[in-house]
Amino acid sequence: MNLLLFPFRSWHNSVIFIGLIPGMAYIPLWIYLITERVIMGSSSVFLNVCFIALGLYQFFTQKNELLMLKSDSEDQIVGYALIIGAVVMYFIFFESYSLQAITWSTALIGVSLATFGNQFIRNYWVSILLIFFGLLPKYLDLGYTLGKVLIPNYALERLMASISGLVLSLMGQPAIVAGNVIQIGSKGVDIADGCSGFSMAMILAGVSLVMGIFYRLRPRKLGLLILLGVVIALVINVPRIILLTYSVVYWGDDAFRFWHTGLGSQLISGAMFTVFYYVSMAICKRENGSKSSLCKL
Repeated sequence: MNLLLFPFRSWHNSVIFIGLIPGMAYIPLWIYLITERVIMGSSSVFLNVCFIALGLYQFFTQKNELLMLKSDSEDQIVGYALIIGAVVMYFIFFESYSLQAITWSTALIGVSLATFGNQFIRNYWVSILLIFFGLLPKYLDLGYTLGKVLIPNYALERLMASISGLVLSLMGQPAIVAGNVIQIGSKGVDIADGCSGFSMAMILAGVSLVMGIFYRLRPRKLGLLILLGVVIALVINVPRIILLTYSVVYWGDDAFRFWHTGLGSQLISGAMFTVFYYVSMAICKRENGSKSSLCKL
């Protein structure tokens, strides 16, 4: 409170206040972007809110330990440098939402370092990462970039096309798979990025991470939960591709829009989250015990 009422009483307060200035511009922008994505039906917004809430929850529950941390002169110098550099870069990259989030997050790390010292980074690095990803309006873009680096070009799309084509053949359809295209007769479906299941796999991986931290799963169980989330997303994506193929070949454009971006797509997402819920709860109860209050939602 003293910082807000008397921001220029000392050199330290002045620099800390400067580090908070970008947030005055970014927070309203973040709220606008999140609201816009909610209206568009994006399910990844849930993770933005959960990441920030979990990160702040640790600070709140350990506020007494946090207030005992003190910075030394070296930590303050490094923190001030991060703050000033990040604030300058924030306004240079003002046209990019993601870079605004990254630079202001850097400024917040500088504020924390200058105020609480490097012990803060060591003690609360998980919360720092959660808040960082929560502030990113399009954190899935980082996943896409990482996926492009780790996964060969169109490998996932071809895999999804091959599996879906095999299922269609077992259903009696004369499906022919060529690369990432499923052909039935004279019509075909191109399995592009949006149909590969990668985005939903990223979302379920994020949900798994949030649940694992909330339920305090051990690293092995947390890794298993994340893996199962990815597998569930890819498996559920197969019937979605089949329905899109039927829509293109037999049912027409209205059916395609229904299953691709309309209510049908939300129904498939609902089925995916339902399956994931029961699987994740089984893991949580086995880890924490069936009587654990953490697993009673």
